[in-house]
Order: sequence, then C-alpha cells, then structure tokens
Amino acid sequence: MRDGVWLAIAAAVGLVLGVVHYGGLWWTTRRALASKRPAQVMLASYAVRMVIVMAGVYGVMVGFGTTQPRWERAAVAIVGMLVARTLLVRRLGPKAT
Repeated sequence: MRDGVWLAIAAAVGLVLGVVHYGGLWWTTRRALASKRPAQVMLASYAVRMVIVMAGVYGVMVGFGTTQPRWERAAVAIVGMLVARTLLVRRLGPKAT
C-alpha cells in the first residue's frame, strides 16, 4: 500500500513538474522573440527549469525517510511529465484552421 501511495505522489509531482518545465519553455520562447538578448533568456530559462525538474525528480525518488533512492518513483514522475507535455501541446499548440 505504501508503495502505491508513493507512486501516485510521484505521478502528481511529475504532472506539476511537466507543467512547470514545458509551460516555462512555452513562456520563454514567447519572451525570447521580443527580447534584445534571446540567447541569454533561453539559457537562463533552461538552467532554472533543469534545476527545478532535477530537484523535483530527486525529491520524489528519495522520498521522506527512505534510505535508498527508488528508481520506480523517478520513472513514474517522468511519465507524468510526458503526460503534462501532451496535454500542454494540445492546449497551447497551433490551432487547426
């Protein structure tokens, strides 16, 4: 039972991380087009997004009070990120005419 709860938490965290990462990418590309220094905007955004995602996945992987990291939790979190990506592409992607 405890493992199932952690996997559900990992999936939820993965969805949030996916929204933050891919939503941030969408926001950054819009900002970079209007910026005088688009390369710096993209690089800074990439660094911030990677730190957030890496910290989130690592946090899910080790959990609270766990002596060893659990790769299964990280895998579920990454799948959650991919689900969030799919949802954001459908929501924010190009509109059919």
